[in-house]
Amino acid sequence: HLEKISELEADCIILNLEDGVSSEDKPLALALCAIYLVKHKECSKKLVVRINALDEGGYDEIAYLNQFMPDAIRVPKIKTRKEVESVLALLDEDIELHLSIETSEAWHNLATLRVNQRVTTFYLGILDLLADLRLPQSLIKIDNATVNYILTHFLVSSRAMGVKAVSFVYQEFEKLDEFCKWIKYEKSLGYDAKA
Repeated sequence: HLEKISELEADCIILNLEDGVSSEDKPLALALCAIYLVKHKECSKKLVVRINALDEGGYDEIAYLNQFMPDAIRVPKIKTRKEVESVLALLDEDIELHLSIETSEAWHNLATLRVNQRVTTFYLGILDLLADLRLPQSLIKIDNATVNYILTHFLVSSRAMGVKAVSFVYQEFEKLDEFCKWIKYEKSLGYDAKA
């Protein structure tokens, strides 16, 4: 996958250390990520490292990755302003901070999470958010009012803070027609980024 990055038609690449990596492979994934960052310092795409949750090794990963200077660190399962402040205190000042909004606590605290201008991007983790809100994932349909509210509230709140809003990861990679419908729908809402 790392070797194909230069060929991808994408503005931003997420190097995932979190749930896409088994627990026994996490040390290797971290090392491969660091090697990639060293070899591709002049990459034309924004390189973002999605670390593990802060209480699952995330702080140690940030401390390690600082020396390799990714464009941004993406923190999953963020909940509070205090957590954001603790990450910024550790993170190199030239690295952006991106946050995954995927807990009910983060949703509730959304307006407080842009601590400063280094917090540049929010990603909507709709599957985890719905689970945390005890709502079924079957709601994820273009014509669902709850999903429409989540998408619009997330976008407008993020934009009001000067933060880039990235819509949720589309999981059904074999259903490209449906993916295109989501892209058109989200673009009509005002989105310009989707994972």
